[in-house]
Amino acid sequence: MGEYSQPAKPGTVLDVPVGLEYKPTGTQVFVVGRVPQDGSVWNVIGVFSSLQVAVSECKTEEYFVGPLTMNAALPAEASSWPGAFYPKVENGR
Repeated sequence: MGEYSQPAKPGTVLDVPVGLEYKPTGTQVFVVGRVPQDGSVWNVIGVFSSLQVAVSECKTEEYFVGPLTMNAALPAEASSWPGAFYPKVENGR
């Protein structure tokens, strides 16, 4: 999960495998990624155990935060990433 194969624009909804349900049970981590302005593939900036720390790593509107549960496999089909948002974008989505 180092990069995403579809182009995206900052502030758009990101796709991840179908079946990912945002349930704050188990050990949760927060992925910080960056979607370049040119809409090319997104890059992982880091993975953090705290939402507050993850948000603090978001430097521009290109950065997003998405929650994941540890030790939970993701299905192969794509869908929206529940709970993902862009902290520096107005309204976060």
